[in-house]
Parts: sequence; structure tokens; C-alpha cells
Amino acid sequence: MQTLRCDGCNATVPIPAFALSTPCPHCGHNIVLPNQTIRHEAISRALEADAQRQHERQREAERERTRRIALRWKVISGIVTTLAIGGVIVYLTLPAIRAATDQEAAQARAEAEATAHRERAGLERLQGMIAKAQAGSCGKLFISPEAGSGALVQKFTLGLRACARILATTGDAAGAVELEILDPEGKPVPGPPRARDVDHLYCPRALGGTHTVRIKGGELSAAAVECQRTYPTDPAGTGATRVSELMKERRAAGCREVLAPPKTELGTKTMTATIAPRTCIQLIVATGMPDNTLEVELSGPVGEHIPAPPPGTEGILTYCSGEGGPHTGRVTTALEGPFTWGAVICPKQALK
Repeated sequence: MQTLRCDGCNATVPIPAFALSTPCPHCGHNIVLPNQTIRHEAISRALEADAQRQHERQREAERERTRRIALRWKVISGIVTTLAIGGVIVYLTLPAIRAATDQEAAQARAEAEATAHRERAGLERLQGMIAKAQAGSCGKLFISPEAGSGALVQKFTLGLRACARILATTGDAAGAVELEILDPEGKPVPGPPRARDVDHLYCPRALGGTHTVRIKGGELSAAAVECQRTYPTDPAGTGATRVSELMKERRAAGCREVLAPPKTELGTKTMTATIAPRTCIQLIVATGMPDNTLEVELSGPVGEHIPAPPPGTEGILTYCSGEGGPHTGRVTTALEGPFTWGAVICPKQALK
């Protein structure tokens, strides 16, 4: 720092920066500093620069305040807009939300009721019975599981070699179901006893027509699985044993000539044979199946009707030809099951 001499006391006084004069610290005399014009300009510039800086700081503070206010209003405006839009959306979508909620609640109630109904009817129990049936000789589910209260009615037809395995149950551990079966003519057919679980194999005594099953009980469920009818293959079941016995009896009675040896057939069969004039024959048929009723027919060379025995599981048709020629015989089976037939030639005295 530069110094100068005080005109009053001749003391050394430091020259302050940015000042045109300064008092003497010793005697108080006002000392005018040299280079007054230059220093004045420097001081003026310094003051102007400082004033400019103060002004810029004030302007920057004002801009910052304005920016903050604008940002605050922008945020407030955004919040208000969002709330307004949200309110409109909520107002518009609230009915749909309520409807969806009501629908979900209704669906949940319906599902709960359906589950309870399945449990009361025993549908899950019935599925186990179906699986067990299909694991054996039965396969096709031709009446799907259905549930009911009080009674169910099932109507169906069956193929030539099919049976129906009727399944019914209830979810009530103390309950029971009952089957009432009607054949195509509306006649009752014996069924199983009342029970909680009914598994009944129904093989009709005659083919064709519509069969009816009424399942009675409380809350119950039922279904039906198709099974292949089992036909006997042993001599007793096919009727071979019985035909052999009858032919031996006829042989002992004098019918010693065999027109056709015993032959086992499956289902309805037509056969032909040439019979000499004034010859008596006996056509013998039999089956070991109790339900496989046989109907025997025989027609002569010109189609004349020949009396036949009544339908049954065995029979002997006796015929004496007037004129020879080809004769046609036909055995019709009720169940398309096996039977055995044979024919012998008899003297008239052996027919008595």
C-alpha cells in the first residue's frame, strides 16, 4: 500500500484504495489524494460494476422467483387437471366397475352353488364309478353324467351286441337311489336293489327299440357306459351239448340218418337242404343263453308255410315233405348270440 505526508502534521498516511480523500489518522487533517481524476473514474467504474452486479443478482432472484411461482402453478395445474380427469374417468367408469364387480360376485356365487350342487348330487363320486367301469370291458360313455333332484330319465338304444352299464349315486351318505327300467314295449325289467351306489349291467332280452331308465332318489347323478355283450363259447353255452343230447334221443327213437350234423352259428342264420319226396325230417335247435330266444322257420320248394315250434331256447321242427326239392330253413336269434342246429331223417313211426 502506498503512503503520503500529511500537510498538517507531516505524518505518514497510507493511501486507501477507491477514495478521493482521506482524513489523517493523527491530526484529522483532510488529505486530498493525488491523481484525483483517474481515481475518480476508477471508483466510478467500480461502483457502476458493483451496482450492475447487484442489479443482475436482483434480476436473477426475480427470475428464480418467477420460475418457482410458474413451476408451482404448473404443478398445481397438473394436479388439478389430473384430479379433474381422474374424477371424470371414475365417474364414467364407476358403473362399469360396479357392473364388473357385481358380475364377478354373481359368477362366484354361481360357481359356489354349482360346486355345492355337484357335491349334493355326488358327481365327483360318479366320476370315480365311470373310471372304474371303463377300466374293464366297458368303454364308450354314451350318456354323459347329469345331476338332478328327485328323478332323472334316460332313454337310449343299443347296438346288436351291446349292453348298458347304468351308474347312479348320490352325495348323501344316508341316501339311496333306485332304478326303474322299461323295455321298448314299456314293460318293467327287473333292476338292482336300492343303494347309494348303483352299478347295473343291463343287457336287453330283445334287440332294437328305445329303452327307458328312471333313476329315483333325492339329489342324485347318473350316467351310462356301453359294454360289449359277452357271448358263451363253451358247448353248453352255445347249445351244442343240448343239440347233441336231442339228436341222440331221436336216434334212439329210430331217426338214424343224419341230414345235417350239429353246427354252431352266431346270430341269425339261413340254411338250405334238399329233401327227398315223402321224407320226414326233424330240425333241432338249442342255445345255452337264457335270453337268446330262437325262432325257427322252414319253407318248402314252392314257399309253403310249415308250422314251427314256439320261440324258446330250444326246439324241434318236424316236417314230412310231399314232394322233394330244396327247402330253406331260418333261425332268428333274439340277441344275435350263438346257437347250435342239426337235422335228422326219421321214419314216420319215430315221430310219435
